Amino acid sequence: MEDQQMMQFSLNGEHLMGKIKADWGLSYSKASEDRPLERYINFTMEQSDLKGDVTDPKKPFMTLLDESLQDLNSSWELDELTEENQNTEDVDMVAKLNIEIPMASGDFKNALKLGAKYKSKNKERDNNFFDIQIKDEDAFLVDALSNTKNQSKDDFMPGDKYNVGTFVTKEYLGSIDFNDADMFEKEANYAEYAGNFNASENITAGYIMLDQKLGNKWSAIIGLRLEHTTTENKGKKWDDDAEVLSDTPEEKNDYTNLLPNLHLKYKLNKNSILRFAYTNTIARPDYFKLVPFQEIEDGDEISLGNPDLEQPHRPTLT
Repeated sequence: MEDQQMMQFSLNGEHLMGKIKADWGLSYSKASEDRPLERYINFTMEQSDLKGDVTDPKKPFMTLLDESLQDLNSSWELDELTEENQNTEDVDMVAKLNIEIPMASGDFKNALKLGAKYKSKNKERDNNFFDIQIKDEDAFLVDALSNTKNQSKDDFMPGDKYNVGTFVTKEYLGSIDFNDADMFEKEANYAEYAGNFNASENITAGYIMLDQKLGNKWSAIIGLRLEHTTTENKGKKWDDDAEVLSDTPEEKNDYTNLLPNLHLKYKLNKNSILRFAYTNTIARPDYFKLVPFQEIEDGDEISLGNPDLEQPHRPTLT
């Protein structure tokens, strides 16, 4: 069963101090996803002959020559039985302030806008994964195969000939006590733990912008934004040969970006306006790419996160 929860609190205000306008906001949000006891049972068939029908290339159809193997039965062998518990949590906090100061009126009306924003985000993933070893596999298979259900549906969109087939029921799989030491042995699969991490990102930003009319036809908005970002990321290291799972050191990084922007507008007539805009933004990598995780398999295959990934600028002209 998947349990998703979210809560959010916000507080906002608007103020008018003579001609000066100000608005501010505070917000806090927390989202979590919990998927406990997610279990899978897989069966395999080592050798079986297939017959293919590609009369309709858009709907190829493969069947087993031995029709007795079309559905799950005692001829199939147990491949694996697993259990996973997944937990992910996100926490966001935001504070912002905007101020607008009118300075001139008439055909050259303008206003100075400035503000600041602080955004803090923390994300944590804490999953575990177990391979289940069965002490009496024959007895288990008899019990499992007596608790199956045909999941095929008449209204399956690709066509009735594509039968989903028979599966062990979720009710039976969910009722098994894998902690029964007389029947099962739970073995942690630490390679799956390598995806766990804790990551945080804090962005402090400020901007200043001039909204300027240039007579009856032209207007312009010129702005500059300064952003300072700090990140802290911590993950896991799994060495398959040594069978060792360990925490990686916490990696810290920070960088500052100066982001200009320009918007021009020209009024051709009552119904037509020409616009030009230049903006510059940052394409930040997602959290997991910055986590310094390491996964070493078979001594010669390694997967790494890179906390030193650069944040490319994305200049845009429209």
